[in-house]
Amino acid sequence: MKSLIIGSNSFLGYYLMDYIKNKKKEEVYGVSFSKNSNSFKNYEFEFLDINDKNSIKKRLMEISPDKIYCLDIIDSVSYVWEHPKEAIDFQIKGIISLLESIRTIDKKISIFFTGSGEEYSFKGFDNIPISENTSLEPLNVYAVSKSCQNMIAQVYAKAYGLNIIIGRLFNDVGARQTENFVLSSICKQVIKIKKGLQNPIINVGNINSARDFIDVRDTVKAIYSLLEFGKPSEIYNIASGKSFTIRELIEKVKSISKIDFDIVIDSKKIRLNDIPIIQGDITKIIERTGWSPKISIDETIKWIFEYWKSKI
Repeated sequence: MKSLIIGSNSFLGYYLMDYIKNKKKEEVYGVSFSKNSNSFKNYEFEFLDINDKNSIKKRLMEISPDKIYCLDIIDSVSYVWEHPKEAIDFQIKGIISLLESIRTIDKKISIFFTGSGEEYSFKGFDNIPISENTSLEPLNVYAVSKSCQNMIAQVYAKAYGLNIIIGRLFNDVGARQTENFVLSSICKQVIKIKKGLQNPIINVGNINSARDFIDVRDTVKAIYSLLEFGKPSEIYNIASGKSFTIRELIEKVKSISKIDFDIVIDSKKIRLNDIPIIQGDITKIIERTGWSPKISIDETIKWIFEYWKSKI
C-alpha cells in the first residue's frame, strides 16, 4: 500500500506521515505545492510547481499511489487574510492540476481532501454542535478557498467517478504548531514568562470566542480511518465534539503551568468576521468508521507546553 501526502511539510502533514509510516508501516511519499510551509527535518518532501501539470502527472505515475491525502496547502486563517490571492492560487489552482492528473491516470485512487469547520454558517447557539447538513456561509478568505476547493473536488468525483472523501477539520492542535495558532501562542508565551524572557503578561485576541480543539494525533487517525471506511463523495466532520473559549484555555494553561499572569487583548489578533462559537457534531464519522477522539484538551496542553519548554 502506497500513500502520497500533498502538504506533507505542514503541521498536519508531519503527523500524518509519521502515523502512516511508523504506526501503519506503509510506504508514504510527501510533496508540497508551497515552499512557504513549515519544513520538519524528520521527513523529506519534494516541491512541485502547481502550474506544471506535466510534472505533477509524471510524479504521480512514478509513485503510483493507492491513496492520496490532500491537506491544506496554506492552513493559517490570519496568513490568508494577509495573502488572499496566494491562497486562492494554491488552494484552487493546485487542486485542479492535481485532479486533472489523477483522472487521466487512475480513477481508483482513494483521495482525501481537507475541509474546514470555518466553512459553516453560524445559525445561533441552538444549532450547536454543527452537523454536516449545516449550510455553508464562509466568513473569511481561508474558508471560502476551502469551500471552493471541496466543491471542485465533488464536481470531479461526480463527473469522472473519482473516489473522493472530504473531512472538515476543526481546530487541530499539538506540539510543533507555530505561534500563529492561539493555543501554541499562549503556551509559548507562558514558557517565556517562566524563563524570565517575558513580563507576566500574555497577548491574545478575542478571549470569548469558542472553538472545537482536537489533538492532531486524534486527527490523523480520523483521516486514515475515513479512507479505510468512509463512503466516497461524502463529507465528515473531524472534531472533538467539545468547545472551549480562549478564556477557558488560558485558565487551563494557568492551572497546568502553575504560573500567574495578566491578559492583554491585542486588537491585531482579533479576527475579522469572528464567529462566536464553532463546535462539530461527530456522530456521522463515529457511526461510519468507529473512530472517536481519545485525547483530552488537558493532555494536549501539557504536550504543547512541554514542547515549548524544550525549545526556548
